[in-house]
Amino acid sequence: MVVEMVLMKLRTGVSEPAFLWAAEGTTAFLQACPGFIRRRLAKDAYGQWVDYLEWETMDAARQAAERFHSDPAMVVFNAVIDPGSVIGRHMTLQASAERAAAGGPASKALLARCA
Repeated sequence: MVVEMVLMKLRTGVSEPAFLWAAEGTTAFLQACPGFIRRRLAKDAYGQWVDYLEWETMDAARQAAERFHSDPAMVVFNAVIDPGSVIGRHMTLQASAERAAAGGPASKALLARCA
């Protein structure tokens, strides 16, 4: 699996709701891309955003990136982002962990260790 991370800030004067509206407009594009798995957007206390995407393969991520700037929804999304703030990376996932199922023996043991 490939993780794509893009750090960015919004253009001056762009509201958070306007940005989230523009991001929502890209959902159909992403879902139509072969190999797309998931997207998450997060923001820190300083206005820095991370666009976190998961892809099945590096080829899928690169093909989507090639089409990214020509899709009309992406043009709108790009218009609300400060272009000088963008830092993007594609990385191959090396390890992963998830929360154990609630109530199961593994989750009880882990909770005891964290307490």
